[in-house]
Amino acid sequence: MNKLGQRISIVGCSGSGKTTLGRDLARRLQVPAVDLDELIWLPDWQTREETEFKTLVRRELREEKWVISGNYSRLRPEVWALAQTVIWLDYSFFVVMRQLLRRTFRRSLRGDLCCNGNRETWGRVFSRDSILLWGLRSYAKCRREYPTLLTHAEYAHLQILRFHTPRQTRDWLA
Repeated sequence: MNKLGQRISIVGCSGSGKTTLGRDLARRLQVPAVDLDELIWLPDWQTREETEFKTLVRRELREEKWVISGNYSRLRPEVWALAQTVIWLDYSFFVVMRQLLRRTFRRSLRGDLCCNGNRETWGRVFSRDSILLWGLRSYAKCRREYPTLLTHAEYAHLQILRFHTPRQTRDWLA
């Protein structure tokens, strides 16, 4: 793990476990963990104004060390320009949806906080703003975009770690 560098970006489809891996990895490396979802969401599921969101992310990027988890394409060029490693959680649709369902139902049942103090509720789960619908809609795009993006010349400096299963990720982390 010491060859990862000190600035790591974790990407993957919604529900793949980016935030969990980011927290675990940051703790092991003793560097700050930055979750982009925590920066964009305000209370009551309102999104932060775009300029303020970018300002917050840029402040984090100025740090010498970080693990950033999230898929915000409008920030990707800035994050990846400074990153040394990209970890891509490239899991199957079945795995991602199983994890997303489990996490969403657990949060809804227990009232767990997420995304800067928000809660996933049953009403939200079954609404047009559902994270489950977002996961269904965005999965194919996510899997289609990353193989091409990671071959762009401007990202040639990146070390790419691509994991196909949660077990593979856990084994690597151990």
